[in-house]
Amino acid sequence: MLLDRLTRSPLAKRSTFKQPAQWLLDAFGATPTVSGESVSEESALKVAAVYALTCTIANAMKVLPLNVYKTRPGGGKDKQTNHNAQWLLHHEPNPEMTPSQFKGVMQVWASLYSSAYAIIQSKPGGGSIALWPVHPTSVVIHRRNDTGPLEYIVRLPDQSQMAVPFEQMIQIYGMSTDGVNGHSTIRQGREAIGAALAMEKFGAAFFGNNARPATILKHPQSVGDEGVAALRKSWQDMYGGAANAGKTAILEEGMDVVTIGTDPEKAQALETRVFIVQELARLFKVPPHKIAELSHATYTNIEHQAIEFYTDTVHPWCVTWEEELTRKLLSPDERRAGVYVKFGMNAILRADAKTRSEFYGKALTMGWMSPDEVRELEEMNPMPDGLGKEFFMQGAMKTVAKIVEGKEAPAPVPPVPPAEPEEPEEEKEPEEDEDEEKKSRSLDNAYRPLFRDAYGRIIHKEVDRLRRATRKHKPDVAAFAEWVKEFYANGHASYVSETLTPLWYSYDAIRGVPSDARETATHFIGSSRGQILGLIRDNPGSEVWELLEGRFAEWLESRADTCAESEVGNGSLS
Repeated sequence: MLLDRLTRSPLAKRSTFKQPAQWLLDAFGATPTVSGESVSEESALKVAAVYALTCTIANAMKVLPLNVYKTRPGGGKDKQTNHNAQWLLHHEPNPEMTPSQFKGVMQVWASLYSSAYAIIQSKPGGGSIALWPVHPTSVVIHRRNDTGPLEYIVRLPDQSQMAVPFEQMIQIYGMSTDGVNGHSTIRQGREAIGAALAMEKFGAAFFGNNARPATILKHPQSVGDEGVAALRKSWQDMYGGAANAGKTAILEEGMDVVTIGTDPEKAQALETRVFIVQELARLFKVPPHKIAELSHATYTNIEHQAIEFYTDTVHPWCVTWEEELTRKLLSPDERRAGVYVKFGMNAILRADAKTRSEFYGKALTMGWMSPDEVRELEEMNPMPDGLGKEFFMQGAMKTVAKIVEGKEAPAPVPPVPPAEPEEPEEEKEPEEDEDEEKKSRSLDNAYRPLFRDAYGRIIHKEVDRLRRATRKHKPDVAAFAEWVKEFYANGHASYVSETLTPLWYSYDAIRGVPSDARETATHFIGSSRGQILGLIRDNPGSEVWELLEGRFAEWLESRADTCAESEVGNGSLS
């Protein structure tokens, strides 16, 4: 029945069984390889490296935010929050999927098959209301009347067919030699994948056979067909399989054992498996370390390989998505007006707090980002009273507007004769003082809860680690003291700096003062370390554990508030 439907369907060309065409082999998952393994997109996922590579690319794509923007006439862009496409790409592509699920399954298909497809469901009068993914095996691209426009023939679950116009189908593919059909990564790399499948079977069979090569039992006499069958079954039942490893064999009647086959070590099975993983990583253009193949990774090159993954693998896929979605979801008039679809690659920076803080610090002090723009990237609300909309530059930390206004240098002030009494300085208008004071209070009020939250997270983690250490080392006070010194000298100091540095940079930049985040973090760590070691030094007896627990409780109750107040009030950290 299936064969009848395939041969009758215009989705498939005709083929003979004597010389089957590639489409017929593909339909039955029987693409031949030199290794003897049949390779298809589904069977390829049984190879751990292929599964990991596919997940790596799909996961990288699904976490990137996808938005619709419109270019401003004077430069810049605005997010089109009310556009139909913005709702589909950023909130709900269809009633059954989230945006990350939609992007994930589409990217998996694009990575494995020749293309990924999604039908654009439109509403009467224009506008898109849903994007419905269609499995690649159910779609064939067809040119109407050989010279007409392209259309997509889709096989529905009931085996009926539907023609979808070119402009109503999203098609995502990687490499192509005709500009219409993509190349299947699995088909192009079927030999490497077939070798990987063969290695998996070889390893499984080897260990299933008690990790021994093939065995021949030699008998000095002829035992007949029944005797051979009985010997084979008895030997396999007694010594075959991993569960029978290590059993002692007993041979009778002058029998001997001869092993044949190749030892996996001599066959370089391990080296072959590593080579296959590297070959598959090349096929998918993914650095091997992303799938835990670290034989050639070093501390100096792994960071650059991670960057190359986004520039050489993820970014080309992003461009393919952006151009196809812009072309299919936006009208020609909208595209001419500067509306387009764009991935937010800045989300990649969220994986590294240190990189983010350095990036934001330079952006704020060089005047090409405002505090509110930094806060938006960190998914924080704008500062109140418009305080975060100003741009700053290094030097006197003036706003860009004031620097532009003061292009001409002020005239030199003539020296005051010594005999003449100095004129009193002109006092500031009370209104100006009040305005500056109001802005300062607003800034402090805006940042106080942010510092309180950050210090709260630091202190909760700190106390949790300290309490676990007390349970581990109690009653050995000396051992606990050594652990405290190590804890504050290494990991916790970095965590404090990474958590607070973005806040310090933005707060100090707005205030117009140089930021010394390292000194503040050192002071906080020194205070914590000093309090703990001071209690241990002053209370050498067993009561020190109860005193330590009391200090931990005090920290959890009020230390975050005290530290936050010291940040905005120029006090000292306790």
